Amino acid sequence: MKAAFYAGASGLIANQKAMDSIGNNLANVNTTGFQASRISFSSLLSSEMAVNNEEKPLAGFGIQAIDTGFEIGKGGVRVTGLALDFAVNGNGFFAVEKDGNTQYTRDGTFGITTTADGGFLGTQDGAYVLDAEGEPIELLMDPKTGKYDLDAVTKKIGLYNFTNPSALAGASSNRFTPTEKSGEATVQEGEKGEEKGEVMQGYLEGSGVNMSDEMANMIVVQRAFQLSARVIQVADENQQTINSLRK
Repeated sequence: MKAAFYAGASGLIANQKAMDSIGNNLANVNTTGFQASRISFSSLLSSEMAVNNEEKPLAGFGIQAIDTGFEIGKGGVRVTGLALDFAVNGNGFFAVEKDGNTQYTRDGTFGITTTADGGFLGTQDGAYVLDAEGEPIELLMDPKTGKYDLDAVTKKIGLYNFTNPSALAGASSNRFTPTEKSGEATVQEGEKGEEKGEVMQGYLEGSGVNMSDEMANMIVVQRAFQLSARVIQVADENQQTINSLRK
């Protein structure tokens, strides 16, 4: 009976985690540059099977949810025509720095961060956008118009790649941080190629969430959650029956 309880309880926990992931994806269906997360399931192996095998294989009692990372670059690119909007066409991430911490994003909704040292290309929350050298991008002012010259900004923005970008860790503000599995960021050099990307000015990458797929996944996970709850209920009823027979 304990095996049934464990199987049902692990199913509830795993499917709740999957539901949380789906809910987060749906909440960001319209978020610029959002990368959808994915959850997979694997069997829990906890006790030895009663078989004649020297390796003593383990039997599973339930499942566990495993983060399988993000679906990078699935959002379509749309035209905005705004000089401070940027999108990555292909592979790569923008690097942004705030309070000494560098993070990576595909959200190119940028603005101008003004300091005592001048104007810099920045994010909506005041982080600096970095160039290929890992330095903030200073904007030059046109003395004739008194406005910042944004025509040459595209070539200054650095693009960074990872060995396994799907394994990046999610951070706040639609950004990512490197992990051991993702590898460290490397600056993209040379011309655009099969494994590289390019910066497009006047464009934004849409959300990578597919509403139809998420709704279908939600229905499947809800049913699995209900079945796991039913397993616990039946196991509890059987246990009560067994206890009553002992009296």
